[in-house]
Amino acid sequence: MSHGYYRFPTLHSDRLVFVSEDDLWAVPTAGGVARRLTANLGAVSAPFFSPDGATLAFTGREEGHAEVYVMDAEGGPARVDEGIASALEVSVRTIERVRQRFVEQGLAAALLPKPSARLYARKLDGEQEAHLLALACTRPPEGKARWSLRLLAERMVELEHVDGLSHEIAASIFV
Repeated sequence: MSHGYYRFPTLHSDRLVFVSEDDLWAVPTAGGVARRLTANLGAVSAPFFSPDGATLAFTGREEGHAEVYVMDAEGGPARVDEGIASALEVSVRTIERVRQRFVEQGLAAALLPKPSARLYARKLDGEQEAHLLALACTRPPEGKARWSLRLLAERMVELEHVDGLSHEIAASIFV
């Protein structure tokens, strides 16, 4: 395959995958003969290697809308929704939602977690956090080898630094 129209090249380690003649082809980066990876999937495009290089994801349009396919990077059958869901151990609905986010919002939106629109109010202000940290650096109560989060929360209330404090909130300060 020395002549042709090569599109959508993607590289992983010593392997190059590209689209030509509406199929995926692979060739070593050192050169050699290209090997066809797909056939009869309609027009394929946009191949991407998984981070470990073991899997290829790409789009294919045989009839109607484009579909996302996943296959072994060495070749083999390409899977659509049910196969992808099974391989990733997620539901088909998850695959559909990710595809919809990709179409409507782009690749980054499909791959990254959706940012939370919820605003979380701080439970402790800076002064209260400082008191909690300082308290944690003191000797634990008599009979205790160390401070527990519950003991810290209770002592903060006793010292009237806060009206109420759960051990979960106290834990969030130390993370």
